[in-house]
Amino acid sequence: MEINPFDVRRLEGRLAVVTGGVGDIGKAICRRLLSEGASVAVVDIADPASTVADLGALARTGAAAHGFVADLVRKADVVHVFGEIAEELGTPDILVNNVGGGGSPAHPLIDLEEEYWNASLDNNLKSCFLCTQIFARLLAREQHSGTVINMSSLSGKLGTPLLGPYAVSKAGVIRLTEVFARELASYGITVNCICPSVVATSLSDRIFERHPHVFARAFDLDVGEGRSTREALEAKVPLGRLAEPEDIAALAAFLASSEAAYITGQAVNCNGGLIAH
Repeated sequence: MEINPFDVRRLEGRLAVVTGGVGDIGKAICRRLLSEGASVAVVDIADPASTVADLGALARTGAAAHGFVADLVRKADVVHVFGEIAEELGTPDILVNNVGGGGSPAHPLIDLEEEYWNASLDNNLKSCFLCTQIFARLLAREQHSGTVINMSSLSGKLGTPLLGPYAVSKAGVIRLTEVFARELASYGITVNCICPSVVATSLSDRIFERHPHVFARAFDLDVGEGRSTREALEAKVPLGRLAEPEDIAALAAFLASSEAAYITGQAVNCNGGLIAH
């Protein structure tokens, strides 16, 4: 999929912070924002140096990618990394809370160990809360408007079986988005979230290969003889395919742009028509 077919430059001169920027979706978002003229601070618990190097060739004139390492479930790390970004690059305009993940095995809640519950809530919800809080404090102090884009999930609206902690944490991201949107509106900060369905990433490939029953159960799929779980899921999506990382990135770029200036507090689906609310 072509990153920017219409040569849009909606984000020139802006600075975006993208958490979880080393993963497939995070990298796609960074690529899209860079292609539209924004500089990007790529923040991840893993060293983003190779990702930043790959992104460098995509940057518009005057824009660049920069890497920062932080554990975003630790408040001290969050405070430190946003301080670094502000000192080195200036006040950011855009925050994309993309860090997160499953954090637990595919078990019914009745069998789940507490440690996996805590890991999912920390990775998906606590990190989003901490980063938004520190970002908003920074902008409020500088009297600087901005936008926050959180990554929720279709699971946050459906209550996906076998992925209970993930579904609960992503539902929490939706509510967190709504609360922050109302609380931060007076500062000129908009807050929205994206709810993707299954995205074609290396992680989903591993789940299809090793734990196909998770998606089969989650979406009540008819997996007959000679038909893979992925094929069954694609057949159930009205648009006939899984989401690509670039689909998510395109929506993030729109929400980050001035074209979305009057949109806040929304949980926007990007699911090929699987659900419509």
